[in-house]
Amino acid sequence: MSTIEKDLLETYKEVFGDESDMLESGMYPNVDEKSSICECADINNIKLGKTKGRDKYLKHLKGRCTRGIYISSLTTVILTTIALYAARAAAIATFATFGETYSACASYVTIFNMLKKASIISTLKGVGACTTIAGPDIATPATTAALGAIYPCGIAALVLLILTVLLIILYIWLYRRRKRSWKHECKKHLCK
Repeated sequence: MSTIEKDLLETYKEVFGDESDMLESGMYPNVDEKSSICECADINNIKLGKTKGRDKYLKHLKGRCTRGIYISSLTTVILTTIALYAARAAAIATFATFGETYSACASYVTIFNMLKKASIISTLKGVGACTTIAGPDIATPATTAALGAIYPCGIAALVLLILTVLLIILYIWLYRRRKRSWKHECKKHLCK
């Protein structure tokens, strides 16, 4: 620095005081060599210095996305279970409309065989008391009622499943974006 610059600097220090409040030869204000801004030397995303705030952001982001995925998955399972039991109840209610002999065979209709006409008929033929009524006249309305009850809940469960996948994709995108911003911040502040 020239003598004029030194004189001006001394005058400035006398008038304004603290030297960290001024710009000296291209340095940022309030930045010294021990500043936390330039402690991010590792570019390989292993550990960047003094990133506690950003680590908390990623930790909270992971927690929120994980909880959202758990809740969506759990509600999908619960909704699917409700749909299957509602479909079974609808199929059994169809048996009850045909009379007393038909409703005795309704207990053989399970969640696994209620959606296909052929499986209901084969199940009823396997039971001795129900072989006389096993036919398409009882199986067709039962499967129609079961499928009619399962479709709305199935669509809602599918929407929740898609929401779960979108949450996973959103988390991965935000995580990668945040990691890239750390690299950019290090380059922006000319870290060593």
